[in-house]
Amino acid sequence: MCPLFQVDHKKGFGGKFGVESDRVDKTAAGYSDSANQSVGTNYQRTRPEASSQGAKNLKSRFEDMARSSEEEDRRRAEEERKRRLAREEKERSVEAEEREEKTETSQHLYDEVLSSVAFV
Repeated sequence: MCPLFQVDHKKGFGGKFGVESDRVDKTAAGYSDSANQSVGTNYQRTRPEASSQGAKNLKSRFEDMARSSEEEDRRRAEEERKRRLAREEKERSVEAEEREEKTETSQHLYDEVLSSVAFV
């Protein structure tokens, strides 16, 4: 009959992890087997290669990006200014032509009125 719990602590568990050498699992490794190996892991943390050249250039790259952005904004503003001035000049010339046409029309009507009044 099998007891529900281990009573004889001196005897050990036997079987796979026990101390009874005749009942130990053949594939189980004991403490004496790992005497030449260190306990722990062989894992070595990988460190990224820190390039000081990249860090030095990083600031200058951001400054260059800001500078080029400012230059691009300045160039766009100048182009917009040129377009606006050209549009305003065109509008002024159209207004001047309209005024000139009105003046010519009114002058022509005035001349007609004078000539019709002169004959009466």
